[in-house]
Amino acid sequence: VQLTPSKLTIKKTVTGLDETALKKLKSGLKFKVTYKYKNNGTKNVEVGFDKFTQEGDTNTYTYTSDDLKCWSMDAAYTVAEEDFVVEGYDHTGGNTTVSGQIESKNQDVIATFTNAYTPSNRTITLRKVVKGNMGDTNKEFHFTATNATITGDGNLADGKNTTITAKVGQEITITEDDYTSAGYTTTASATNDVTDGKYEDQKRRYGKSYRWQ
Repeated sequence: VQLTPSKLTIKKTVTGLDETALKKLKSGLKFKVTYKYKNNGTKNVEVGFDKFTQEGDTNTYTYTSDDLKCWSMDAAYTVAEEDFVVEGYDHTGGNTTVSGQIESKNQDVIATFTNAYTPSNRTITLRKVVKGNMGDTNKEFHFTATNATITGDGNLADGKNTTITAKVGQEITITEDDYTSAGYTTTASATNDVTDGKYEDQKRRYGKSYRWQ
């Protein structure tokens, strides 16, 4: 009697990643496939996401091959994702492990993964400094930020800090109100800038536009 093997297909859908982040995911993500047979035997197969085939122009990818064939008529299978974390993004939804049972010959099964990602939040420190003999160190100066959230009411006096929350990859503008008529000249400076495309905590004085990587 010739036994016809069952076929396992892994289907992966990814949402929320830009092209660069998706490329990183493809190079790192792995699927660990384990078959457990009725006789207590096991079979383990590792598949890299870079081996998957894209379905047209969609964000869905599939993989199947002879390596994933199951020759048993009674086997449990588990497919687990490893290294699915992408720097700069939060994994916000979707299963990372799929299990099932193969109960007959020539039974084709699909392990489906749908993973959603969103850009991570980063916190920026905004500090106000008043210089000059005539500067009022008790006066509060008002700040606003576009595409970001300021903690508190945005009012800072000399030496005071607040935090600004923004998404990785988001361009934001931090603006101080115009106090020229009160005799103040505003400048802006920054420390600990982005290096090698990676975000590091920022300290901003006054206001300019920045893009967090």
